[in-house]
Amino acid sequence: MPSITNRKREEEEEEEEEEEEEEEEEEEEEEEEEEKNYFHYNNINNNRNHNNNNNNKNNHNNNISNKK
Repeated sequence: MPSITNRKREEEEEEEEEEEEEEEEEEEEEEEEEEKNYFHYNNINNNRNHNNNNNNKNNHNNNISNKK
């Protein structure tokens, strides 16, 4: 039969392990959220750049047409 101190030590170790696992899960969730946000805003910026490029091309073509 394990002594009281041994049982207490085991309980404390189990609690520590559980806390570490919870912290790791939280960190993973935060990283996933950051990654989602990165891709979301990156997509927004890519779309903006694409639209700006199209606008620039259209403006350029309009300028050429107006000069003729």
